[in-house]
Amino acid sequence: MHGKHPNSIITDQDPAMRKAIQEVFPGTLHRCCQWHVMRKAREHLGVLYGEKDGFKDELAAVINRSLTIDDFQDQWAAMIDRYKLGNVKHLKTMFATRHEWVPAYFRGTFFADMSTTQRSESMNAIFKTWVKCNTSIFQFVKRIENMIESIYQRESDEDLRSINEIPHIKTRYVIEVEGRRVYTRSVFAIFRDLVLESTIGSVREIERDAKYEVIIKFHPFIKNWIPETYAVEVDIPTERFFCNCKGFECEGLLCSHAIKVMQHVGFLNLPDHYVLKRWTKDANVVSKITSSHKMLEIGESQQLEEHRIATLKGEFNKLAVIGSKSAELFSRMKCRIDNLKGEFVETIESDKESYSVSDEIPCTEEVPKKVYDPYVSQCKGKRKNPTRFKPTADVGVKKRRRCKVCKKIAGHNARTCPLVIGDK
Repeated sequence: MHGKHPNSIITDQDPAMRKAIQEVFPGTLHRCCQWHVMRKAREHLGVLYGEKDGFKDELAAVINRSLTIDDFQDQWAAMIDRYKLGNVKHLKTMFATRHEWVPAYFRGTFFADMSTTQRSESMNAIFKTWVKCNTSIFQFVKRIENMIESIYQRESDEDLRSINEIPHIKTRYVIEVEGRRVYTRSVFAIFRDLVLESTIGSVREIERDAKYEVIIKFHPFIKNWIPETYAVEVDIPTERFFCNCKGFECEGLLCSHAIKVMQHVGFLNLPDHYVLKRWTKDANVVSKITSSHKMLEIGESQQLEEHRIATLKGEFNKLAVIGSKSAELFSRMKCRIDNLKGEFVETIESDKESYSVSDEIPCTEEVPKKVYDPYVSQCKGKRKNPTRFKPTADVGVKKRRRCKVCKKIAGHNARTCPLVIGDK
């Protein structure tokens, strides 16, 4: 990332990793994976889930639906008193480390709507499909290159779909139509649901053009909904909307409560400062300023080459859209591309011929020795298909067989049953 520290980072609860992040990224907000925390809770609190009716759902609601730190602490204490769980050791451990994983402690920091390490786990799964434990070094390099190329190809295909295909809208709001125009397909699907959710509830005016409350007493998509109230502050001159759920600060998209207040006060359009470039269709297109000042610089670097490739890809995608409109446009554009390609190939070959051998710098370094792949030894007891370790809570208990003669689970079958042996 060229020396730039990330704003936020998500890992599991490894203490060594926590210490390293504090030293290397002192200004980065570190958050523990909520999935790992809840998996450990399922292992230690599995008995309570079965004995205490409603405890599992209330625990999830307290963790995920608390807007502020004070709300979380009050609701946690009320839950502990209601179910009389003050002596449960693991609940004490979870509360002691609450500042590392509870969402209420991270509202206001951009996490792209992520609370788990699912992103890195998905990359691990992609790597496993391309690389095996017995892959040689040469095959490893080639397969990684092919994997990266396939990822770039899927990204280009998705960009082309976002440009050509028009997804459906669920409301008649202008803000949803504008979101469809600027956002990619996957991001617009999330934004469309937020706009639809803004039709739920009512708005109460606290101070005209300054403070409002969004009251949601009933939610048609969530069972056992508890009524909630959200406070939204409005700054009319700057077109700013501040909700106490901090949805935009955490996810990068306007929350449904802010959208509802926008419609209430008469703001129909989507303000530009609420559209992050990372979610738009032009996210991979380099700006004109960067193109004019950096793309034409003399010199070669990997970063400069990546910028040029991204810019040219965006332009070629636009040409592909135009050329696919009719057979005549397609044939004309295909002929122009072939001529252009032949012209650049001749230019590259002429540049190679003009480069004389006398200009080459003599190589004084020794030719490095060839490094061969190490021998693969099959260790005794090695698993052919290594599997990831699973906790005891995720491993199913093997069902024991029942004897057909005595109808008991005693470790024998119908042939070795004591009753059959006694009869014989």
